[in-house]
Amino acid sequence: AGFRLLLAEWGGIRTEDVARESWAWSHSSRQSSSMILKLTAQIEEQGGSSTADRSLVAQRRQLMTSLIQHDYSAYVLAATTLGGLIDREDLPNVQDIPHPTRTLDAPQRVDRALLGGTADKDLELVPDCTLPNVTYSENALDRVLLSIFRSLVAKHTGYNSDKEGILGLLEQGREYMLRPAQTAEAQHEMVIATLAGLMTPVMPPIYNTFMSGRIGGKQYGPWFWAPALTSWVTPTFFGFLVGPSRPNRRRDGALGGLVVDKCKFLQESGCKGLCMNQCKLPAQQFFRENLGLPLTVIPNFETQECQWSFGEEPLPVEQDQAFPGAAWWDARHARRFGKKTKLASVAENVRETAEGRSSFISDIHTRSERRLHMELMEVHDEGARTEPTRSGDAQALLAAAGHTATDPS
Repeated sequence: AGFRLLLAEWGGIRTEDVARESWAWSHSSRQSSSMILKLTAQIEEQGGSSTADRSLVAQRRQLMTSLIQHDYSAYVLAATTLGGLIDREDLPNVQDIPHPTRTLDAPQRVDRALLGGTADKDLELVPDCTLPNVTYSENALDRVLLSIFRSLVAKHTGYNSDKEGILGLLEQGREYMLRPAQTAEAQHEMVIATLAGLMTPVMPPIYNTFMSGRIGGKQYGPWFWAPALTSWVTPTFFGFLVGPSRPNRRRDGALGGLVVDKCKFLQESGCKGLCMNQCKLPAQQFFRENLGLPLTVIPNFETQECQWSFGEEPLPVEQDQAFPGAAWWDARHARRFGKKTKLASVAENVRETAEGRSSFISDIHTRSERRLHMELMEVHDEGARTEPTRSGDAQALLAAAGHTATDPS
């Protein structure tokens, strides 16, 4: 079984194990035959991923990785069904997987530093993100890179902030975004110039030669190792802006993915306009035009996770489901500034806010996948405020799989 899973994972071969797993998740009545379900039951019976036999955890991870490569819809359904039982870090990709604890039970207080200290004392707003804020730590490299980045932004915008750290950078970006007659294109150009300065004139030619395959004015790549190697190196130099991140799989199951656990830039700004105009879109453009490697950035505004997929072509703006409709500001910024960013009008033409999250999900994939995602969102909404527990989970899974607690198969 292990050899067959290796063939499926690294050779791209649709083996019997993967075909059987895909068949099992194609309809709810067949899920009892799922090996992923049986492995999860055994892992939970042994106390979860941290204490269970490592070979069981590794086999489940391999099977999930093979499944995402050959049947994305089945993978999404399996990962969503077992949400809370499989650690999010153990999933090869999470961009379409609802967070098992995504809904807050109480309003989250607004950081008054983000409001300039002028808010009413009793102001308490519910943010669009449904997970609690996290506290970020910075190492020496993060502080140096942030200082350089801020100086470059000041150079290209003509404005600096007295605030320290990431809050000062966000104030610089917000000031530039809200200037009269400001355009999205100008913001993109500012960020691209800043990224180019951060990399210095030395790094892009090296990257273009050894990663993107640009030689003598012609592009022969990207080389096959470029997406994976980029995803492994990036977290070290990425944390000053977005916080902790880790390599994962792209949506197609290939190496070259990177997921930000909870984006510092988005959490501390609460502004989707800054995210789109001063991070996502210019980053995609910079990697394509300056480094020769396609990049797709998919922010999740509910969890503030963000999926970066190196080597994956981004969708045109009018088709990109990362654009969040009319909800460009979370509550804190809607109250503070009373308006949306200029790109909101583009997104509104794609999708009306009243359509809700089910519409957001239903248009992501092909027609054959839409019904699956709509069903997933309905099921998830019913239990959104319930914190998953591990008590009794193993027995429930075993019962669903038609096995007893001692059955090793």
